[in-house]
Amino acid sequence: MQALGAARRTIDFAAAGMSLALVLGIVFGFFGSTAWWAGDPAGATSRSTRILRRTIAPAIYAATRILIVGMRSVHEILWAVVFLAAFGLNNATAVLAIAIPYGGTLAKIFS
Repeated sequence: MQALGAARRTIDFAAAGMSLALVLGIVFGFFGSTAWWAGDPAGATSRSTRILRRTIAPAIYAATRILIVGMRSVHEILWAVVFLAAFGLNNATAVLAIAIPYGGTLAKIFS
């Protein structure tokens, strides 16, 4: 009986972690994609659009790519240790430890 309860809890944590990872992957994948930030749009004659495309957009792209690499480069166990120290032993620790590295992986795939 305890084994079934533990298996159900594991599946719950995995589903919650991957759901959060999917949201993170979609958001960071959008901002980390070169298709959205490359070149000037057709008819970009306004000064504000040129400033956005030439200064702000590359900064957002670069910061997002660095964040994605950071998320992917740390293993789940290390995230779990960090969150155990920060939050203690609770459900958020497990969900975040799963969501962050897989969110980075999905963001890399989506971008």
